[in-house]
Amino acid sequence: MAEKKKNGCMSCLVTLVLLGVIAVMLLGAAGAMLYTNREKLGIPSLEEMKKQLNEAVENAESGKGFSGSAGKLQQVDAQKLNEELKRDDVLVMVSYSADWFEPCRQMRPDLERLAWKYGDKVVILDIHVDEEPALAKKNKVEIIPNFRLMYQGKELAKAEGHVPFSVLETMVMQYEKVLEGSASRALVMPDGGVIEPGSGKWVPEGFSKTMPTGKPKQESK
Repeated sequence: MAEKKKNGCMSCLVTLVLLGVIAVMLLGAAGAMLYTNREKLGIPSLEEMKKQLNEAVENAESGKGFSGSAGKLQQVDAQKLNEELKRDDVLVMVSYSADWFEPCRQMRPDLERLAWKYGDKVVILDIHVDEEPALAKKNKVEIIPNFRLMYQGKELAKAEGHVPFSVLETMVMQYEKVLEGSASRALVMPDGGVIEPGSGKWVPEGFSKTMPTGKPKQESK
C-alpha cells in the first residue's frame, strides 16, 4: 500500500515537472517569436522603452503636452501677467514670492506639483515682489507667500503664508467648474458678478441674463 502511494506521488511530481518544462518552452518560444517580429508588431526594444520613459519624465518636468503656459510654474512680470489674465480657457494661480524668503522656497515644490496635476485647468505664475513692487502694492500683497486664484482678471480665492498643498488644490477644485460654467445655472463670483452657463464669461453684478444677482427692486407703493 505504501509502495503504491509512493509511486503515485512520484508520478504526480514527474507530471508537474514535465508540465513546468513544457510551459517554460512555450513561453520561451512565444518570447522568441515576439522578439523576432517586434518591429512588425510595433513592440519597442528595451532601449526604445528607456528612451520613451526618459522623454515622459522630461515632459512631466517641463510641462510639455499642455497648451500655452499650463502645466508648469513660471516666473513672469506684470506685462506677462496681464496677458495670461485675459485668457478664458484656464484659471490663473498667481504666487507672490521672494527667493530670499524660506517659506516661499518651501512652497515652490507644491506649486510645481499643482501645475503638473491640474495643468489643463490652471496656469501657475510666480511674481517676485522685489522685481515687481508696484504690482505687489497695487494688489495689496502684504504677506508672502501670497496666492491669488484668478479668472479673466477676477479674483476667486486667495491664501497667505506657508499653506499645505491641500489648500491650493482645494482652491482650484472649488472653481474649476468656472471654466465651463454650470449647465443649468450661472455661478456667483465673490465680487457679485456671475459666470454665465456654458459660456464661461464673467458678467457684472445685476447683468446676468440667466440669474439676476443685484438687489431686488422694491415695489412702488
